[in-house]
Amino acid sequence: CTGVSSQSVCLYEPLSLSLSHGLGHFFSCRGIALAVQYFWNRGHRKITTFVPQWRLKKDPKVKEQHYLTELQNLGLLSLTPSREIMGKRISSYDDRFMLQLAQQTDGVVVTNDNLRDLVDESPAFRNIIKKR
Repeated sequence: CTGVSSQSVCLYEPLSLSLSHGLGHFFSCRGIALAVQYFWNRGHRKITTFVPQWRLKKDPKVKEQHYLTELQNLGLLSLTPSREIMGKRISSYDDRFMLQLAQQTDGVVVTNDNLRDLVDESPAFRNIIKKR
């Protein structure tokens, strides 16, 4: 989000970030909080990050979940719908939520994902992926 005004919405998908911070062994909620703090310290105030609802459930591979609760209480974290059926997790497609919010708010998307699978879904998504 370099060069973006503090009024812009800065969005990011934290899965790869949190796994990188967790050294590939666990989902680091602290890593998400640090990324949000990074943008906050640079003047961004409209920050949204998306994680599936199930990340709030107790899980040995999800560390320091209290950070997610704090971010949610501050309005900086949005949960995407998910459910568990017969022990299998089913999650919504977080990237689509991210692009839809960016479209509605003229926001910027920060992610390591190249979003190739969504580039042809709509002209608006294509514009966001290519230019923002």
